[in-house]
Amino acid sequence: MTKSNPSIRQSVNRRSPRLFVGAFLFAAGLAVLLFGWLAPGPPRINVRWTAQTTEANRVANERALRLFDGIHVAERTWSYVLLDTAPEHVGEILDHPAVEDRHYIGPGRTLTPDAPPLPAWLMARYGRPPVSWIAASWWLAGPALCALAFFLVWPNLREWARATDLRVVVLLVVAAVLRIWLIFSGGQYYWPDEKRYRGSHVLLAALRGDRASLQDALGEPAALMLKTVGLLPARIEELVGDNPHVPALVFGACSLVCIWLIAVTARRLDGSRDQAFFAAFFATASTSLLYMARHLTSYDLALMFGLLAVAVGSRRPSTAMSSVLTGVWAVATFLAYAGAWSVAAAACAIHMCDATSVRDGIHRTALTTIGVVMPVGVMVAGYRWAGISWLDGLRAFAGTIKQGDFSEGWRLPFVYLWHAEHALLIALTVTLGTCLWRFREAIHTRLTRAGLVGVVCVYSSLAISSTILHRFVVYGRLSRPLMPFLCLIGGAVIATWLVRLPRIRLATSIVVLCVATQAAFNFRVPLRQEFPAEFIARISRVYPEPRVFINARHLFPGPEPVAVPDGYREVASAPHPLEFLPYQYEGHIDSERRLFRSSDIRMRAFVPSR
Repeated sequence: MTKSNPSIRQSVNRRSPRLFVGAFLFAAGLAVLLFGWLAPGPPRINVRWTAQTTEANRVANERALRLFDGIHVAERTWSYVLLDTAPEHVGEILDHPAVEDRHYIGPGRTLTPDAPPLPAWLMARYGRPPVSWIAASWWLAGPALCALAFFLVWPNLREWARATDLRVVVLLVVAAVLRIWLIFSGGQYYWPDEKRYRGSHVLLAALRGDRASLQDALGEPAALMLKTVGLLPARIEELVGDNPHVPALVFGACSLVCIWLIAVTARRLDGSRDQAFFAAFFATASTSLLYMARHLTSYDLALMFGLLAVAVGSRRPSTAMSSVLTGVWAVATFLAYAGAWSVAAAACAIHMCDATSVRDGIHRTALTTIGVVMPVGVMVAGYRWAGISWLDGLRAFAGTIKQGDFSEGWRLPFVYLWHAEHALLIALTVTLGTCLWRFREAIHTRLTRAGLVGVVCVYSSLAISSTILHRFVVYGRLSRPLMPFLCLIGGAVIATWLVRLPRIRLATSIVVLCVATQAAFNFRVPLRQEFPAEFIARISRVYPEPRVFINARHLFPGPEPVAVPDGYREVASAPHPLEFLPYQYEGHIDSERRLFRSSDIRMRAFVPSR
């Protein structure tokens, strides 16, 4: 046995206290940022003015009573920011003759924390230290503590950087920023499927002993993993209040993990660092892997489990546990979203095809089957204990997947991905064609073989089950899983081509610039989208009742007749979400898509002309 180098051991021991102190300071900095961000700012109160108060009098009273940022709520009720919360000033508002009623002012003329537990706790302590200190200086103290932590652990970060491809880290940071941008620009609960997340709140009540809630939570087995993972944001919402951004951040993080798993899988399949980088780069530049991150769906959750199954099954040397876990994660993929069964099948097939011999293939097949059977058996037994048939529930769910056209299942993935990716799809298709042209070489390379198996499994599953068997209609969300496998192939082929070029750095820069330019062009629409809920809220803040909205909702199955009311004028309009063409491949047939593209489906707002 070789002895470790004493100098290295002393270096590690000397840096351990710095690492511990740095981690503590970084955690403290994040805590300060979190508490400062959650600490409520100046409270809002609702004031209902008397019927005799004219608009001019209301504006004068707002100035006299120092009420700021007025928002019309309903009829004669307005919401205001109250900067001065002293009892004397609150009493002045209550005693004013033009104030008919108020809300959020409790007994003793004090502000009532009408908020969930955590904001209410902060609000009650907002004016007292240490919360008041954090609320006043979090923007400076938090970053300062984090910067000090980075300074202390810099030697460790340098060692970590040598062993890590920092290009992938940069990609993940960029991808995270884009997804946060999407989430906070709205769009949650636009699709009817997003209401399934509410089952997480029902499941949370069931875990607290509500038997009736348990029946409701288990009533839709195809979304069970969505409800289970949704327990985390559901509990957070209980503390901070209903906020669709909370679950969106949780489910959107799954999209980010998918990019990381693509890079990890490429490395585990004997890919070089450049091949792993380009695979992750193509995934980051993919619009189809981006735009759904804002919605409260389990599509990215299922894709994450599927890619996790691929990554686990690609480990060398392979172990019995790797095969079992491949089956377990494949089942988790199906339980997250039943439509992702093709991804689960692809993960298992990739694991089988990666066997080194026939005997190894049989061994992997048996162990993977065990991994599949175990969770399925637990699900069947658990549902039977709850008095529900899991298999009957799945059959009933499968019978509802009929919105769309079976006959276009073989071509819809290509059409959908073209509208989402444009030139990026062409580039990836060229790399796929290269692998097919040089099939013998590609099939003997683990990375390209896994990508080919994944593409064939997903596409054939969609085409056969729809066009031939007429069992499942193909949607855009079912076609998205093709992209990770195309990215693995593209990363392998592009990196191999670049290595053979004399000026590899210049060629790499050109490829990165071209793909980034195409991504920026593709991302411009989803990043600037406005959804009906946000459109209505924006107009309502400016124009009082009455208001009339046209097309300001989810349109299904096709465009609706538009009738502009008499005596009203248009004050605002915005593109409808369905003008983003990939959205039109979620249950709409070809004739409906043509109507959408030939009709004016803008969201429009009207108010009385006078």
